[in-house]
Amino acid sequence: MAEQKYRFNPKTLNFERIRLSAWQKTKRTALMLLPGLAVGLLGIFLTYQFIDSPKESELRRENKQLLVQYELLDKQLAELEGVMRDVRRRDDNIYRVIFEADPLPESMRQAGVGGINRYRDLAGYASSDLVIETRK
Repeated sequence: MAEQKYRFNPKTLNFERIRLSAWQKTKRTALMLLPGLAVGLLGIFLTYQFIDSPKESELRRENKQLLVQYELLDKQLAELEGVMRDVRRRDDNIYRVIFEADPLPESMRQAGVGGINRYRDLAGYASSDLVIETRK
């Protein structure tokens, strides 16, 4: 039970009990809880600034894994480009000579490619360069 407070009344020469209204009690309670609330909110803010949530760490791991997969895919595509260069060289130097046909011009081999920025929807992200190079 809370300690009761009294005030001296000089007119009656008696001590009178101090009674607080509901508003005063609410105000005092709020003033007592306010520092705890401020410290709690500051703690939550700092925690979310420096410590990742489980969902964020899972997404970071997934992003790293996707970047590794893109790099592997990029290496495979580089190998395939080497094979395609070899096929192009054979076509130009061996088969066209055997069949006595003119080599295809580069513009025919690159038909439908170029003229516009086909990758503008992929630009503006952290790993845009990697994705655009893979798409090319």
